Amino acid sequence: MKRLVFLDVDGTLINGDQEIPDSARAAIAEARAEGHTLIICTGRAKPEIYPFLWDLGFQGFIGCNGAYGELDGERVFADLLPAADVRELSDWLESAGAAWMWQGPDTLYPHGFFLDVFSTPEEEGGTPGDWSHFLNQIKPALDWSQPERAFKVTFVFPHDSQVGREEALEDFGDRFCILPGSLAPAAFRDMSELTALGMSKAVGVKKFAEHLGVPLSDVIAFGDSANDREMLEAVGHGIAMGNSRDGIEEVAAWTTKSINDDGLAYGFRKLGLIK
Repeated sequence: MKRLVFLDVDGTLINGDQEIPDSARAAIAEARAEGHTLIICTGRAKPEIYPFLWDLGFQGFIGCNGAYGELDGERVFADLLPAADVRELSDWLESAGAAWMWQGPDTLYPHGFFLDVFSTPEEEGGTPGDWSHFLNQIKPALDWSQPERAFKVTFVFPHDSQVGREEALEDFGDRFCILPGSLAPAAFRDMSELTALGMSKAVGVKKFAEHLGVPLSDVIAFGDSANDREMLEAVGHGIAMGNSRDGIEEVAAWTTKSINDDGLAYGFRKLGLIK
């Protein structure tokens, strides 16, 4: 049986050093050769996807936590936040002393100290791992102005801020979806991701499954953090990585090994995607 498989990026496909394990690379190649359909499903926007991931031959892409989707290079859906929401949220984040980055279709809009999250050394409280490749990857897509419209915003606060995710939820939780970010750099407080209310990776997965005529009960998905929860719950076979956090393993069908312990390849074999 040929399967439809959705794969998260950070913590599932690539590790903290922004590398894909050789075992995962080989497993993806074998699964493609077996005729399975593999789709990237990530919180990242398209400009944040490394060429070496595209080179693996994924047939589709869901980005920005379900707000954007492509299949075989053709756009399937794009759900942008209205301009008024982008202005209101940017003004609130500015007043709160936050730093953030909006994601557009082909452009990233950082503000303040946001990129310090990736350039600060780990020993000084930055994001664990080597993110220099990521910073080089996104350079051509950076625009330091405020976007007219966007899919998603990721934001952080300094530790001395009187405002954090809790206050963001109080002010906006009834109008937008706000989740913990997939990274947790020690030098910064409350990394969070905000999208339209009801938006999630599960939304994108359902749209793809319907578009391809595949029952959700037959769909497979792998993930490891908060923005994967609804996706793992929605599909018939939701698999948590061994390095999962945010209680993801509680909603998964089962948990594979960690990313650096050949977890993706192990999961593919257990599911019968590869031999």
